[in-house]
Amino acid sequence: EVSVSQTDIQSLLLIGALAIIYIYQFIFELYKQKEDIGCYQLLGLTHKEIGSIYFFKSLITIMIGFIFGSIYYGLDIYYKYNALMEMEYIFHVNTSLIIIGVSFIVVMMILIISLLPLKGILKKDAFENKNTRE
Repeated sequence: EVSVSQTDIQSLLLIGALAIIYIYQFIFELYKQKEDIGCYQLLGLTHKEIGSIYFFKSLITIMIGFIFGSIYYGLDIYYKYNALMEMEYIFHVNTSLIIIGVSFIVVMMILIISLLPLKGILKKDAFENKNTRE
């Protein structure tokens, strides 16, 4: 029997809200940096090189959050079940690995969604991106 507590629902809502905020923030930053993207295009960088710059920028940000979140999750389980003297739960690695694996998949989906507008920005020529600010 699987029971979902109110804390689990609150955690999922918080994760969803943070994902939406991250996606919105990164897309907003992309549109603010259209002029920079135009400069990259004028300097001769290919679409793949520009995409990789923003991919790795987003990847580093997301992975730092994922690593700290995983550490927090591990410490939370350790202290919660260590205080209750149920040490055998800590050694149930399968449950923790499933949760971390699903979280990793969600993080990668957020990364891909946040980079979707970059494709549309790169379709425009360099001068169109360069002259966005007036």
